Amino acid sequence: MTINPTDNYPCVFHHVLTKEECVYADDIDMYISDLDLLTDNRNLKDIIMLSDTLGRVIKHLKNCVPVRSFNGNKKDYSMVALVRYLKSYIRIKDVRDKIQ
Repeated sequence: MTINPTDNYPCVFHHVLTKEECVYADDIDMYISDLDLLTDNRNLKDIIMLSDTLGRVIKHLKNCVPVRSFNGNKKDYSMVALVRYLKSYIRIKDVRDKIQ
């Protein structure tokens, strides 16, 4: 299982926002994830963003599920738990209602 859609393993996510796809915010001196970049063919009600840095998602907090950083520990099964949690969103009409 991987988070990277380009790897040759089953992918958990449809899209991963990298630094190159984020917007630099001068006022807070950091790159932020801007989901508006994804809304050409998607609706914000259908987008769940995972982040280990809430400051980077300030523009779309209602779409964000906070996660802990992965530190490389092979016994860290948080991704498995996360997949189970995300499956609970399958029939939700607006993910932002559940995330709040």
